[in-house]
Amino acid sequence: MGKALAKKLHIDLGPDFLVPIPLHRESQRKFNQALLISKGLQSEWGIPVKDVLKWDLVNVRQTKKELSDRKKMDKDAFSICSASLRDKRVIIIDDVMTTGTTLSRAMESLRAGGAIPIAAVTWTATM
Repeated sequence: MGKALAKKLHIDLGPDFLVPIPLHRESQRKFNQALLISKGLQSEWGIPVKDVLKWDLVNVRQTKKELSDRKKMDKDAFSICSASLRDKRVIIIDDVMTTGTTLSRAMESLRAGGAIPIAAVTWTATM
C-alpha cells in the first residue's frame, strides 16, 4: 500500500523523516499498518522512517467510539520516545483518518518534542 501511495503522491516538502502512528497500547494486531505503509513510502521516496511515537493513553481505539467522543481525545495522547527529531521536518503517516484527532494529537506531541510536522499522509479518509 505504501509503495502504491508513494507513486501517486509527489512530496516536494523536503522532510527528514516519516513518523507512523503507533498501534494502540492494547491492540491485538500482529502488525502496525501505519508502520508498514511508512516502509513502503520509504522504499519509493528514500525518506527514513522514525517509529518514535508511543500512546500514553489506554483504550484509545477510536473505531469503537462515537464521532463526538473521538474528537475529545486527551491532548497528551502521545509522547515521543526519542530526542532525535529536534528541528527535523516530519510527515506523519496513518492508515485511516476519520476526524483527524489522532493526527492532530500526534502533531502536537511532535511539536512539543521539537520536531516540525509539515504534512500527514493516510491511506484513506472517512468523514
